[in-house]
Amino acid sequence: MRDPVVVSTGQTYDRPSIIQWIWEGHCTCPNSGQVLADNRLVPNRALRSLISQWCGVYCFQYDSPESNEGMAECVATACSRQQQGGRRGEQGHRQDSGQDAGGGFG
Repeated sequence: MRDPVVVSTGQTYDRPSIIQWIWEGHCTCPNSGQVLADNRLVPNRALRSLISQWCGVYCFQYDSPESNEGMAECVATACSRQQQGGRRGEQGHRQDSGQDAGGGFG
């Protein structure tokens, strides 16, 4: 995880993974299944700091993500499209045991 963000349900995801989830047509939280109340992605700075510290201790290179100001606009557009075209995420929500088959959630 490089760029942790918090969604409206309080869950934290890596920014590219949750954006992909929303672009695929889901308007629910991948972990809880709750409908996302809004499209805001709030940076989880505390977790980002812990990741950076851990990488430093264990000699892993950690490049802090660049500014993602334009990403919020992408997410807003994706959610607007979903609300106009129906909520596929509510119908097609997959139930996981906290693990994802490649999407990065967990």
